[in-house]
Amino acid sequence: MKSQVKILLIFLIVLAGVITYAIATRNTDTPSALKAISLGGDDEVAEEPTIQAETDSQAVAEPVVASQEPDTAKHNILLIGESFVEGLSRPFADYCAANGHEYNSVCWYSSTTRHWAETDTLQFFLNKFNPDYVFVTIGGNEQFVKDLDKRERYIRRILEVIGGRKVVWLGTPAWKTDNGFNDLTQRVLGNDRYHDSRSLNLPRKRDHAHPTAEASVTWMSEAAKWIQSPQCRYPIVLKPSNVHVKSKHLTLLQPMEL
Repeated sequence: MKSQVKILLIFLIVLAGVITYAIATRNTDTPSALKAISLGGDDEVAEEPTIQAETDSQAVAEPVVASQEPDTAKHNILLIGESFVEGLSRPFADYCAANGHEYNSVCWYSSTTRHWAETDTLQFFLNKFNPDYVFVTIGGNEQFVKDLDKRERYIRRILEVIGGRKVVWLGTPAWKTDNGFNDLTQRVLGNDRYHDSRSLNLPRKRDHAHPTAEASVTWMSEAAKWIQSPQCRYPIVLKPSNVHVKSKHLTLLQPMEL
């Protein structure tokens, strides 16, 4: 009788151990993701599904933007465009002189993207000054155009002529809402090669369109901040300075009919 009791006790102890082990294994070894099992040959590969529990405290990952420091090298800069270039050219020259950049500018009165795309003027000045960085300010005379499909072809032709050089388009500070030219230019160039100046509230000359000399300095200051920032595809050093350039750096071209 005693031997039977002993056997029963041993059985109960073993049974309790098995139950305890099973419970512990189920709680600790459950995988967090189910792994797919391939039941076929090498040409049947099942993808591994990802199972992730969502909680109220789960944070959404923000895209990582790599910081890009301004290029400290000295550049040969060319600014081209229509009449807005005349006012912008002077403070631009000061910035370039203060930071060691070579600088030239071409202001073609009353010009449009069509003038620059359908003549050899742009190629002439690229050959003459051989810049490695080109800034474009064209659009003041195209605020209210409606043939945007043609304007897109002109813009793309200008970029084609500029070729492999660094290029940034400095949008004209509009005085009225346009018909889509600035949005078109921004779309073609991309946000990192187009500086949008439409939000600037600038004092204007008597024609109510062109910024005053002081306002052009403000325009240049805002553009320089953006050009040095990671928002620009080709950031370079353009720190402000009290340097004022007196040497000739601006070429003026008279209007021409096409």
